[in-house]
Amino acid sequence: MVTVKQIIDIIKQGTYVGNLTQIRAGDRSFHLFPSIEITRPQPASPTTDPQLKTTDEVFEVKIYVRYAREIVLEDDLLNQNELEVIRVLGLQPLQEGTFQFQTETWNRSQTKDVYGVESTLRVLFRLIEGKKAGEVIGGDSVLQLGNVVLDLIGTSTGDIGLNHSETWQDDAKRFPIPDGNVGVRFFEYAWTKDLFNAVQALIDGRSYIPATLVESNGDETLFTVLAVRQRDQVSFAGLKTVTVQMEILN
Repeated sequence: MVTVKQIIDIIKQGTYVGNLTQIRAGDRSFHLFPSIEITRPQPASPTTDPQLKTTDEVFEVKIYVRYAREIVLEDDLLNQNELEVIRVLGLQPLQEGTFQFQTETWNRSQTKDVYGVESTLRVLFRLIEGKKAGEVIGGDSVLQLGNVVLDLIGTSTGDIGLNHSETWQDDAKRFPIPDGNVGVRFFEYAWTKDLFNAVQALIDGRSYIPATLVESNGDETLFTVLAVRQRDQVSFAGLKTVTVQMEILN
C-alpha cells in the first residue's frame, strides 16, 4: 500500500524553482504560497475477478502559487515544477506486485482567496496481482510433474484418442497401437522463473514422466506424460501466464 509519507519523501527529492520549498501533507483550509500539499481523497479500492486482484490508490499532489510576477513567467515556473514532480514520482516504484503502473493527470484552477493558481496532479497507482490458484474460480487444480508442482489457473483442455506410433503406413496412415489411449492436454499456470525453467528442463529431457492431477473437487488422475512445449503470454491486465502442452499416455 502506498502512503502519503512515501509520496512526500519522494517529492522532496526534487529541485523546484520559484521559492517552492514547503511540501506537506493534508488538504488544509489555510494554504502556504508557494507550497505543495499531498492528499489521499479516497481509500484504496480493491476489485477482483476469477484470475486477478486489482487495487487502485488515488492521491492528489497540489501546487499552490500566488501570482507575484508576470503571468507568463509564473506559468513557466509552474510548468517546470509540475514536470519535476512527474520526474521524481517516476524514479522508483512505490509498490511490489506482479504488475503495477501509475497514471498522472494535471488540472489547473484559480485559487479562491488570492490571485494565483492551484495545480492539481491526480495520481492513480494500480497494483495488479494474479490470484493464487486456490482463489481462482474453477481453477484450484494442482498438477504434479515428477518433482515439479504447478498450481493451475483455469481449466485444462485437450483430447484423448487411440494410441499410435510415429511410423507411417504406405497409405499415409499411422500404425495403430491397440493397447492404450494417448491424448494431448494443455495446462496453464502463473509464470515464475523457477517454475518455467523447471518445466523447460522436463521438456528438454524428452522422457515420459509420472504426473498427478488433483482437481478442485478432490478427484485425482494419474498420467504418464511427455512435456512437449510451453508458451508464455502477458494479458492486457499484466498477468503473465504459461501454457504447457503435454502428450498423455494412459
